[in-house]
Amino acid sequence: MLPVFPKKTMKHSYFLVFITPIIMFVLLEAMLMKPEFFWWFLLFILLLIVISITYLASAKKISIASWWNFLILPFIFISSLSFYISLISNRFIIHLLIIVGVIFVFSYLKDSAKFFLGKEGDKNGRLENISSYGNFLSFFFLAASTYGLKSFFGISNLVLVPSFFAGAWLLVHQSVWVNNIKLKEERFFTLIITLILIEIAMAAYFLPFNYNALGLILAICYYMLIGIAKSFFRSSNKWSIRSYLILGFLSILVILLSSQWI
Repeated sequence: MLPVFPKKTMKHSYFLVFITPIIMFVLLEAMLMKPEFFWWFLLFILLLIVISITYLASAKKISIASWWNFLILPFIFISSLSFYISLISNRFIIHLLIIVGVIFVFSYLKDSAKFFLGKEGDKNGRLENISSYGNFLSFFFLAASTYGLKSFFGISNLVLVPSFFAGAWLLVHQSVWVNNIKLKEERFFTLIITLILIEIAMAAYFLPFNYNALGLILAICYYMLIGIAKSFFRSSNKWSIRSYLILGFLSILVILLSSQWI
């Protein structure tokens, strides 16, 4: 079980929800000014997230096995966002992405706090919604930064492929968990979807598009697969599955036709 903080300190949980994104904003901005300390700043941000989630989770008696699921999304989101930002030269876009990242972390911590403190919102409601957007963005940042790091810095596939596989597997697992998809073969199911995404990623690598377009294509494929799986295992109607397919393929078509502007 996680360590339990004194109950009288839990009233400060929402203060933590506000202060954590602010500190994260300062560290991300410092990362821009001192890129040589990139890993140190990223480590401090991830450590801050661990402390915040642990503090909030201590209000609810949950096991370590359940606690780590709450860390997956903010960990991958911040890590992949940091690498993605390192590929961009436009300062305005960088600051805009940092603001987006801060807003996401604030929203995620706020909804997590409401779940842990037993107030309005729960894992099946608010956390499911914020995770849906966060997972899509995280997968885009993960895929785009993987392609970008390969193109700009020539980083070996021996580093990029396992890293991408691990990130993709964790995001698929988090989606299955937060959507309450109950499967005895959850690990096998997660592995299959991850391998499909790896195959798509390898095939997309040979397309004549930049890392942004390729990242969007991969993120849309991820969105389609998770959406179809969610609809199938929840026994939704066929139109729900078709809507994911139609929206996904139309989005990919738009990207292919407008890739020169992305």
